[in-house]
Amino acid sequence: MNYAGTVGNDNPNGPSSFNGSWTGASGIRIEWEDNAYNVGIDNITYSMAPVPEPETYAMLIAGLAALGVVARRRKA
Repeated sequence: MNYAGTVGNDNPNGPSSFNGSWTGASGIRIEWEDNAYNVGIDNITYSMAPVPEPETYAMLIAGLAALGVVARRRKA
């Protein structure tokens, strides 16, 4: 797992921010010590790159094959 990001705020009574990027992570675990009063999590966002499903490739191959058949029939 690779991490690149920032944590923190100079004001101990103010909100802190955390921005990071992981590759190969299967999850995130957030923990606080016993004296973390009024802790809350808000505005969590994430994004992932789309992964084509095998059916997508099958439909692509079938579509290209159909185009090949149509092109061959037009030539003949």
